[in-house]
Amino acid sequence: MLHDPRENQRFRRNMTGSLERRQSRNRAPLNTYAEFKQQGTGYFKVRLLDLSPTGFRLLTVGQLHLDRTLYVKLPGLAPLKGSIKWHKGSEYGCAFEQGLHDSVFDHIVRLCRV
Repeated sequence: MLHDPRENQRFRRNMTGSLERRQSRNRAPLNTYAEFKQQGTGYFKVRLLDLSPTGFRLLTVGQLHLDRTLYVKLPGLAPLKGSIKWHKGSEYGCAFEQGLHDSVFDHIVRLCRV
């Protein structure tokens, strides 16, 4: 029997949807501040609202640029590189360039949980 390539596309789409749902369940509410910068700026404080292994949501009074690379310093870690994926008012959703290891994610959540 020949393999239909459309089957793989549906499978990937289903797997991606499944993975996205799993990641949102791993989103932890936080109540802490982090240092944040974009290319061409210095570090400034932002409030972290939540964290997942793949990204975070922040609140800031300043306006951020969607097209610039960002760096965030989470408690106890070297700066992490990422990008802004969306914003609504003064809230921004950001993704890490490389996701957090589970043990690193768990450690940060323990330190900063609401």
